[in-house]
Amino acid sequence: MKMLRYSKKASALLLTLLFLLSACTAVQQTPEDITSNVTSNVTESATPEVVSESLSSGVWYEIFSGSFNDSNGDGTGDLRGIIEKLDYLSDDLNISGIWLTPIFPSPTYHKYDTTDYYNIDPEFGTMEDFEELIAECDKRGIAVILDLMLNHSSSQHPWFLSAKKSVVIEPCGQNPCSVSELCREHNPYVGCYNFERVEEGESTPKGWYTFSGGRQSGIAMTRESQLITDGDGNPVTDEEGEFVYEETRRTYYEAEMDSYGHFLLDDNGEFITIRELDPEDIEFSSEGIPLRIKSAEDVRIETWRYEADFWDGMPDFNMDSREMRLEVERMVSFWLSKGIAGFRLDAVKHIYDDRPRDIEFLKWFDETCKRYKRDTILIGEVWSGEGEVLAFYESGITGFFNFPFAGNDGAINSAVKAKDGASMSSALEQFTKNIEKRNPDGVHVPFLSNHDTDRSAEYITDPNMQKLQAAVYLLMPGMPFMYYGEEIGESGKKSHGDEALRLPMPWDEVERQLSDPNSLLNYYRAVLELRTKFTDIHGGEVKDLKYSNRRVCAYQVNDTAVLHNFSDESQEVDISGIIPGMKLLAFISPSGAETALEGTTLTLAPYMTVIMKYD
Repeated sequence: MKMLRYSKKASALLLTLLFLLSACTAVQQTPEDITSNVTSNVTESATPEVVSESLSSGVWYEIFSGSFNDSNGDGTGDLRGIIEKLDYLSDDLNISGIWLTPIFPSPTYHKYDTTDYYNIDPEFGTMEDFEELIAECDKRGIAVILDLMLNHSSSQHPWFLSAKKSVVIEPCGQNPCSVSELCREHNPYVGCYNFERVEEGESTPKGWYTFSGGRQSGIAMTRESQLITDGDGNPVTDEEGEFVYEETRRTYYEAEMDSYGHFLLDDNGEFITIRELDPEDIEFSSEGIPLRIKSAEDVRIETWRYEADFWDGMPDFNMDSREMRLEVERMVSFWLSKGIAGFRLDAVKHIYDDRPRDIEFLKWFDETCKRYKRDTILIGEVWSGEGEVLAFYESGITGFFNFPFAGNDGAINSAVKAKDGASMSSALEQFTKNIEKRNPDGVHVPFLSNHDTDRSAEYITDPNMQKLQAAVYLLMPGMPFMYYGEEIGESGKKSHGDEALRLPMPWDEVERQLSDPNSLLNYYRAVLELRTKFTDIHGGEVKDLKYSNRRVCAYQVNDTAVLHNFSDESQEVDISGIIPGMKLLAFISPSGAETALEGTTLTLAPYMTVIMKYD
């Protein structure tokens, strides 16, 4: 078991944390090495493996990449800043894995609109920095998952820019394509997005954005000329002393124009030509000015639209496209070969906005990942109610964030505010049982807040209740996720803007709380130590002990029971009717109060947590 590093200013045990069993060892496995020579044409599926226990049952930590730690003083968090704080995550918090919010190049600060799925945003560092981060995490037994946006890209992504130009160009009917920018028939990226032609007078539905386009062309002309010389070979000049030239050849081309009638030029300043024209194909004015191409049809500027669920800067992918699926497989192969453990999958209910098709896509994605890494961790975001979150477990991926338990209105906070521990144990049993029905290997993923929600310190301000909440969700079976700064009570309210939820980590406050035995941070550390020590609670069937006192949350996982006092008053629990014969293993209390098991009566101090086990 990794030992916690305590501040020298807090040399004694930070909290009343009593262990009655000898120490046990929790083995942290490093992420599986991935070979880099796997290609995207693998067709044999490997036999799936269960995700390693240390990763599917440890505590994970969400890092908003641009805010966690700034290593170079430019005002933006970066990869080297994360490397600098790995000892804090490993030694102080005993974290098993970290989720990095998007690190790919992007025009926005949050990076959820990607312009390159195979690189690192320069604001965050280099690929070498990323590889060093993975190596340093491996040394500490910390796994890494990356945020992956499979629903959309940036509207500035080269794929979309190319597709948007080509979709308005009618099929050329030739092979290879006769159009320099490719017509929509020949550009594979057109199929990677969802485009529709807008008919005249047609309204545009919500989530779609219009643009106008069409390839216009005009007649461009180039002249070749030579210098006129006299009989002695000297250049002839005019009255102003300028050399005189005579035209020797005139060449006409059909060349591309923009919608304003201006000729388009390439990087060398040359016309973007479509074809050379025979003068016989051109209609000239009486002054010899070319007017039009006789064989060319009038070009009509058309209106098109593209789908973008979130905003026009995030055009949606079309996952029915074979080319798009190949790109997804290339992404998977590329990043898993870098040594990551898996992915957090953004907005998966919006891949198709159709639940059965979304689930089928996730099944395909899960199988694809396991061709390259058999125990890939995949955690999906389905920000919705209980029924929809649970339905997605049928996809077979590792797990989904438990949004019904999270936030101000979630089951955890509602139970804590109402002092209703019984409702919490009942909800936990039902939710985990429903996961089991849909995916026997599915993992419960509880959390309190994330980068899109109010921070938990905003809706629970009482320090003792904050500590109780920490114990409640971090001791649940599954893969609990902490949001950076939660452990020190960092604040942030969505009504103040999304940026307020993603502020820099105040490291001076971290140091202050490390030195304070009664701080929220040190309570988190003690709870995390409890979880590390008592592995029985990491996973297994949850049984609500249905204790009659509703102030007490009491449930059993395997041979171990967890009891929380949800009230600010002591509670006496007669264990003879719910867990007869169990022995007291450990307890933790915000006030530092102790507990005792006298006969069959267990006394729980206010907001206390107790762990018990059969011999």
